Amino acid sequence: NSDNNAGDGSGDASNGEVTYIINTNSKKIHLTTCRYADSNNTEETTKTLEELLADNYPACGVCKPDKSE
Repeated sequence: NSDNNAGDGSGDASNGEVTYIINTNSKKIHLTTCRYADSNNTEETTKTLEELLADNYPACGVCKPDKSE
């Protein structure tokens, strides 16, 4: 399949790359570039924003991952 760009990492969340940061304390979704993504209570996720919102995680009010797309 010559038109398959496998391995280029261009925003495909299904390839196992970190998409968002979850704060395990506040349960909020953060962009990986958010200033709050570095706190002690965070974990990386490969889920899509839609999956996280469906799991009742609210979006961070600072980095606004729900407004970035």
